[in-house]
Amino acid sequence: MASIESLKKRIHTTEDLQSVVKSMRVFAALNLKQYEQAILSQDVYVHTIERGLQTLLKMKPGSDVLAKQAPGGRQGSIVFGSDQGLCGSFNEQIALYALNNIRASGDQPDERGTLAIGHRVARQLEEAGQPIGECLPTPSSRAGITVMAQDILVKIETWQREQDFNRIILYYHALLPEKGVTPCLRVLLPIDRAWLQRLEETPWPTRSRATFTMNWDQLFSQLIHHYLFISLSKAFAESLASENACRLVAMQGAERNIAEHREELLGDFQQLRQSSITEELLDIIGGYEVLKQSPDYRGQ
Repeated sequence: MASIESLKKRIHTTEDLQSVVKSMRVFAALNLKQYEQAILSQDVYVHTIERGLQTLLKMKPGSDVLAKQAPGGRQGSIVFGSDQGLCGSFNEQIALYALNNIRASGDQPDERGTLAIGHRVARQLEEAGQPIGECLPTPSSRAGITVMAQDILVKIETWQREQDFNRIILYYHALLPEKGVTPCLRVLLPIDRAWLQRLEETPWPTRSRATFTMNWDQLFSQLIHHYLFISLSKAFAESLASENACRLVAMQGAERNIAEHREELLGDFQQLRQSSITEELLDIIGGYEVLKQSPDYRGQ
């Protein structure tokens, strides 16, 4: 049976761990909030880009834009995971989801281009037999998302130019109101022709039409570039929000378990302490009884 001193040490250790887990829970909640705000901001950005494209497409209805009806070339995949743990099966789920979809493309493993965001998901993919072309760290802030998205756009252009990767698929976790954290995919390229057609056919929301003075082709190209950038940025924000949501749930569960363990230790400590006090009292009473029976004893 544990001693009182050893139980004291275990209680103090448990309380220290409880403090660390609480700090991690608060940190995860704060991160979740900032990435949720980033997603809302990006939705506004997407809406603005769509309005710009809508203006252009209505100026040239039925234009032969750069979107493709049928994907061609090889497939490049970007899988968003994490660099940190304590987020449950976050990386395992997205790796399995991505692998199932990548294998369905029909390309051989060495013909697929795979970029992993986060070393933990990269390890999951490699252990499952999917070679990783490159692994990048996850951004640590909203500002880092912008830099990473710009870098990946450059890599995609290199893929297209040098390796004929014309299908680019994003695999990431998304936060859905009813389903919680769920793996999903987004076709980044080719641009969806049906989406552009819907924009063209959507009625303009006001009586005053937007106008522009730039060259149509240049402006269209710029808007598509911004659309690709914000699509990547939103995938980052969705993935990071989901990661912190998973970590928040894990830390809440850990807090409950630690609290229950602490209560058990406190109960054992109180019981052992009470037993120790009882034994000491019995020893004192026993000693007193022996003393009373001594011929030298003189009671008051």
